[in-house]
Amino acid sequence: MGDQTDPGTTEATTSAAPLERSLATVVTGVRQMVSAVQSGDLVIDPATGQQLINAIGDHIDKVGTWQRTAGDLATPMPLGQNWVGQGMSDKFAGRAGGTDNSLSNVLDQYHAVLTDAHHAVSQSMANYRSTDHDIRGEVRKLDHGEKGARLS
Repeated sequence: MGDQTDPGTTEATTSAAPLERSLATVVTGVRQMVSAVQSGDLVIDPATGQQLINAIGDHIDKVGTWQRTAGDLATPMPLGQNWVGQGMSDKFAGRAGGTDNSLSNVLDQYHAVLTDAHHAVSQSMANYRSTDHDIRGEVRKLDHGEKGARLS
């Protein structure tokens, strides 16, 4: 009986590989964005940033729905009392929510990455506003200094 579950495990691992690579690519991109925001190399104007925040927020909501669905899928299905039905039920439940490569786990990681991206964009917008405020203050100082020099 043990040999009958090995091909399914190998298949699940193999089919999860592209998803893991895709998630790894997204994670890497978000980490680079967070680093660029923290170093001040990336600032996003508020109008563009708000559009991005809205898109990320909508996607976070969708992932939340997917997470709930994956939780439902992780419930063993009644496929019969024989060893084939039990094996298939366990296999499907495991793919949905039982292992590191499960749908639930991947969605949890993806949700965390989207949340990090949301925070990074928010921070980048704040950096933009702060820089804009600082520059306005410097321009006002220069403007007042020139007016004062002309009056003298």
